[in-house]
Amino acid sequence: MKYLPIALLLTALFFSSCEKDPVDIPSCENCNFTCIDSSRTDIITNDCPDDYSCTFRLRPDSRVDVGEFEGVAEGEKNVFFLMLDTEGDLQIADDELTLILVFELEESQTSFSAEGSELNAMKAHYRRVCYCTETSFIAPASGCMQGERQPDGSWVVQGNWVVPYAQQDLEVVFEARFD
Repeated sequence: MKYLPIALLLTALFFSSCEKDPVDIPSCENCNFTCIDSSRTDIITNDCPDDYSCTFRLRPDSRVDVGEFEGVAEGEKNVFFLMLDTEGDLQIADDELTLILVFELEESQTSFSAEGSELNAMKAHYRRVCYCTETSFIAPASGCMQGERQPDGSWVVQGNWVVPYAQQDLEVVFEARFD
């Protein structure tokens, strides 16, 4: 028993030394925004569709927390939050839909270009809240994203994510200003 505290300490040191190094999210000087083809018509933008409520917010002093409904909690990063919400047709039951997209970035960063494991490091997640089977936050399986802080403090961000759902993968394409 007298060696138990030493064994616990050594175990803790071993596991803490096995943690992955944080992934640096690359900056992009004068971002070219090459993640999406601008001729696409299925891009989520700040132009909110009819019958929808749309939110594109930059939430400072936050972190991504997929245990929360909106995926955001207090923290030390900037969280980018996108939500599209509709009650649908009042004559149709169960056609309400909420789409939520979140990711986080160090507050000191002024631009980024990310893909693959860098999206995981940014805690990128997407959620559909609907009358459907999968309603939890899901990390994109692949994709790219680029963003740049504007002189007024807002951000222009574009992304193209492939989100894996059981029935079929969903492509989420967006280009928006986050204030």
